[in-house]
Amino acid sequence: MALQISATDPEHPALLLELPWHPPLEEWPEEYLVPLPRGISRHVVPYARADDEVIAVKELAQRPAPREYRLLRDLDRIGVPAVDPLAVVTGRTDTVGEPLESVLVTRHLGGRCRTGRCSRRRCAR
Repeated sequence: MALQISATDPEHPALLLELPWHPPLEEWPEEYLVPLPRGISRHVVPYARADDEVIAVKELAQRPAPREYRLLRDLDRIGVPAVDPLAVVTGRTDTVGEPLESVLVTRHLGGRCRTGRCSRRRCAR
């Protein structure tokens, strides 16, 4: 399967193509990573820069990655606060062609919503 990037915004795939999808996330070069504190996670979730955005990049198995992406989009549609899903990347392989985990890409949350009524684009006052 070839590398496939499914994104919510037509601009995101172009920005994401510049990232190194062939190594596993824990082997990404430092030049792509953003040194931010990370919480506890069962998955490898580094922060990276895509153009002027800081993104969280989460490795997941092939089936859960698209499912979590759709779930996050559905939560946004009904107004439930959650991370902003940007893309799901499938069909990753390492440099010798061995399959790698799929990746869910979300926008880094720059801070907490003070009112508790936030969507991905705005915070209600």
